[in-house]
Parts: sequence; structure tokens; C-alpha cells
Amino acid sequence: MKDKFIEIMETLENCVKINFFREKRGWTMAQIAYELNFNLQRMVEWVNSRGTAIAQIMKTDPAVAKRIMAQMDKDYPLKPVKEEKRLKLDVNKVVKFLKEGLSLMEISKKFHCKYNNYRIWHNENLNLINQRMKNA
Repeated sequence: MKDKFIEIMETLENCVKINFFREKRGWTMAQIAYELNFNLQRMVEWVNSRGTAIAQIMKTDPAVAKRIMAQMDKDYPLKPVKEEKRLKLDVNKVVKFLKEGLSLMEISKKFHCKYNNYRIWHNENLNLINQRMKNA
């Protein structure tokens, strides 16, 4: 006799949802269990032991599975990737700040930019910065 919890999870809709969250959105099992209101440990045990069964259940009615996937894409859209503008900083000012003994974090604050963006710019321009440091 199947466990009631397993019967709930083994529906086509839940198999598609679990697959969608894992494959398309890259969610962890904990996130999926929370979203679907499942017990995490039971769900992990079921998914690990019945992985092929999930694929078989999804193949039983591909049209319905595609429809559910399309609805999931609408309900859980990917967040747009916000591309940061590339920094255009003055290398001579950076050299001046480095000679004053400022850290990269302090220099990024002087230029009013995010530290990670500044660090990327700094690494990209490291050869020029080092050259100017030697010449100055």
C-alpha cells in the first residue's frame, strides 16, 4: 500500500513542477519542498529512489506536461539580468590613490562605484596601473 504522501507527490503536475524547478530554475530541494509544501526529507528520499518514475510519469501525457511547463514559465519568470555599465576611470587618479596607501575598497568609495565593479576594472587595467606606478 502506497503512502498517502507518495500518492500526492506522484501526480503528473507535481512531477512536472519538481522537474521544472530543478532543471529550468536550478532551485535546491529545500526551496522546492517549501514551494510545494512538501516535507523536505520525504521528498528527497522519494526523488532519489524514484527518479526514473518521475520521467515515466511525465511521459504519460506530454501535452499536459508541456502545458504545465508553459504555465510554470509564466508563474515563475526568470529575473532579468541587470548588466552593470563598464567603468571608465582615470588610471592616473587610481595610481595617485594607491600611492597614498588607500585600499581598493577605499578607492571604489572615492569613485562612488560598487566595490566588485571596481575590482573587475582594476584587474582588467592592472598592467597599465603597474606601469604607471613604476614610471611615477
